[in-house]
Amino acid sequence: MRSCIACRAVAERGDLVRLVCDADGGIHVDRFLKAPGRGAHLCYARDCIERAAQRNLFGRAFKRAVTPMTPDSLGERVEAALEARIDATLALAGRARAARSGAEALKRLGGAEFLILAEDAAADGASRLIRRAEACEVPCVRHGDAARLGAA
Repeated sequence: MRSCIACRAVAERGDLVRLVCDADGGIHVDRFLKAPGRGAHLCYARDCIERAAQRNLFGRAFKRAVTPMTPDSLGERVEAALEARIDATLALAGRARAARSGAEALKRLGGAEFLILAEDAAADGASRLIRRAEACEVPCVRHGDAARLGAA
């Protein structure tokens, strides 16, 4: 269990983003939660990201001087790390044959835990999948474009 440095909420390690500090005081997102050294954990919530950057909470967490970051810069880094983590998880699910895509998803939606639709999916096909997901009480989210999801 870890604590968010901004809101102090306690959560499992994988539910928070881990940040590490390099020798020059630069802050980096530790996507794989394995970088050496002291880490600081942060919720994925925009409020926590903004609070941590605005109040420069990293100096206290790392017990050293760090390069200040703007909330937008920190938010972009966290978002990029989260996107990469989602893509890696989708790729693993695909290799394990635990993910379905395209027309196959429509046929087997009843056994799905959630549905991911590309943001650039055709409106008629997307609405059909969304209606089917709602009928099966399957949560539906939009993520990436078709090429990105196809690659994963």
